[in-house]
Amino acid sequence: MGAVDYYYLIIDVSDSMHGNKIGAVNDAVNNMIFRLKRVKMAKDITLKVVSLTYSDEVNWSTPFPVDVTSFTYSDPAVHGKASNMGKVLEELDAKLKRQAEASVSVSTNTTIIFFTDGLMTDDWSASLEKIKNNDTFQKSNKIAVTFGDELSIDIAKENLSVLLGGEKNIVIDNFVELNRVIFEQYK
Repeated sequence: MGAVDYYYLIIDVSDSMHGNKIGAVNDAVNNMIFRLKRVKMAKDITLKVVSLTYSDEVNWSTPFPVDVTSFTYSDPAVHGKASNMGKVLEELDAKLKRQAEASVSVSTNTTIIFFTDGLMTDDWSASLEKIKNNDTFQKSNKIAVTFGDELSIDIAKENLSVLLGGEKNIVIDNFVELNRVIFEQYK
């Protein structure tokens, strides 16, 4: 097996994402998955996807990353009041460690994409410090796609810049830019 590109989709389904926000997320993810499937077929590369939704609770859509051609995205509904980013980071840390163990002899590229309004309701600083020690997290491309009005996007960008860390990681607020960032590497 050659190199494997992993995509982790971290999707905020807390109450603050109601209405147009979750609709925009669902459209963006469905479009991205469609395009990743086309890239896989055209380039004959291995692309694996896993998604996680979070609010008060954290739920993985699959127990492990699956080939993009087998991945089915079910538009999640908004539920729960809180945005528990600390629990997200703990779950992500464990999943990335298992990925690293499973792919010791394989070259990997990992991209983690957070779809959120960036309004976290818990104290996630300890979980962030812990995941910063995860080698796969450190080396991964991290992208955050934000939603909301101008004021909430500014707050989100502040929070997400802390979450993502590093100069190569970006916070964006439109899907055209997301597609450019992701698909430019496959041209």
